[in-house]
Amino acid sequence: MSGSFGPRVTDSLDPAPYAELTDLFVEPDSRRLGVASRLLKYLEGIARERGATHLVVQTGQKNTEAQTFYRSAGYEEYAVAMRKALKGSAP
Repeated sequence: MSGSFGPRVTDSLDPAPYAELTDLFVEPDSRRLGVASRLLKYLEGIARERGATHLVVQTGQKNTEAQTFYRSAGYEEYAVAMRKALKGSAP
């Protein structure tokens, strides 16, 4: 693995920095064993240590299983992401 591990802390228009977590994946055979919950708590701790006051997680709009998981962990809807395909760009 290259680069840093954990959530990325970023400045925003809000005076307090927040952390972003964009990819959290648990293999299907390891789900429902508490792996994701423990990993999320660990990453929240890293974000706190790095000075973040909030952790923003991103998941796919159709990934209702992940959305249910994050809601059960105390997360709530925060923002809307929008995307546009650019002509001539690689897929």
